[in-house]
Amino acid sequence: MKKAQYLWIWVIFAAVIGFAACEKDDFGVEKSTEKGETVPFALRVAEPTGDIFCSTPLMAGQHLEVGEVTVTHDSEYLTVAYMITDLDWEIVDVHLALSTDPVGEGEWLDNKWQNRSGNPAPGQFPYHFDDGDMINGMWTITIPLADIGPDGAEVGDEFCIGAHAVVRNNSDHNGETETAWGEGERFRERGNWAMYFCCTIFEIPDPTPEPVIIFGATTVGETGTRALYEINMANQAETLIFEVPQTGNVYQPNGLAYDEANDRLYYAMGNELYFFDRSSGDNTHAGTINGISYGAVFADESYWYIENNTSNLYAVTFDADGLIAGGLDAPFDSGFTNTNLMFGDLAYDPEDNVIYGSTTNGPGYFFKYDLNAEEGERYHQLGTAGGYLQLALVEDGTLFGHHTTSAQFYVLDKNADEAPVELFVSNYKYNDLAPGPKNN
Repeated sequence: MKKAQYLWIWVIFAAVIGFAACEKDDFGVEKSTEKGETVPFALRVAEPTGDIFCSTPLMAGQHLEVGEVTVTHDSEYLTVAYMITDLDWEIVDVHLALSTDPVGEGEWLDNKWQNRSGNPAPGQFPYHFDDGDMINGMWTITIPLADIGPDGAEVGDEFCIGAHAVVRNNSDHNGETETAWGEGERFRERGNWAMYFCCTIFEIPDPTPEPVIIFGATTVGETGTRALYEINMANQAETLIFEVPQTGNVYQPNGLAYDEANDRLYYAMGNELYFFDRSSGDNTHAGTINGISYGAVFADESYWYIENNTSNLYAVTFDADGLIAGGLDAPFDSGFTNTNLMFGDLAYDPEDNVIYGSTTNGPGYFFKYDLNAEEGERYHQLGTAGGYLQLALVEDGTLFGHHTTSAQFYVLDKNADEAPVELFVSNYKYNDLAPGPKNN
């Protein structure tokens, strides 16, 4: 069996002050019978992996619980840790064996971890630590799953552990030691009280977080051209999805909005509206809108936008081909108290049927537009905490913000009670954002 893999966590040097006389305990393992000074040493241990999925008390002298033995694993390694919980005690020595073979068969007998009479031989266990102790601490060993059992351990396999230790009582001036075992079944019903316990390897969830996708429109992408990007907020990856062929000013493309039902990403170049079909890769001119769109969102099957430098709010509808079909005859009675809303952005919360918005005029306002309310009563100014930001509200209700000049991403409080929380600085400066497709 391969040696366990350890991580060095500390090295302490000191002189040996005393020596201990030794005798063997009932399990054939040497133990200290006289109190000697602790010999500092270089201890090789590993940090526990994964979540604890199996644990048992560490029992000293058969009836006294002095600690705990825990087992964790990830997709490659398994970790067994001895932890002292009764601080009057310390670990002096440990011996560990584990196998997918049932106790009393296979490796347990072939490797003489258990004798023919059924009693364990901890001195023969493959994992041990004989050179010192950890005061009130934890001894930990990490083992490749491939080294457990004759063929390695896989998901669903049960494996059994013999976790032996020698512990010393520091409250006893004589430094008496006791044998300890991880509590479980006896190796032999009529033999000594040595115990083992069994665990099952469970399936490890994919550690890769689910993607949280939003879209961004930038004037200068990685190739120096106007472009649309997919941004994974879970890992900060920014991926070019489309180079915009139209020309425009330094604020374009803008007015970004995603029609998830048809997989169309709308963007505005001045008062001309286009969409990029993510499924086919086609770019289509959808039509001409009133004024310039610098803040938009797709909600209720419509492209909502504020005509720049006005208080005019429009909800543009489309035909089956994604071309403008209506919604431009007259703006909604927005109720905006500011008549020159500039730049900024819109975001839609389908759960509450509310549009959130930001502008850059004045101190930079953050507001909501409640589609449940009557026209003229929908607008509520929330303060300035989300002003000056591009917005995207994703599936779990998180509202992301992006400052175009600094390229800083934020998480926003939808009630504007708290200041935006900084996330990361992106590679590109986005003129506008839109939420991406949902994960479900």
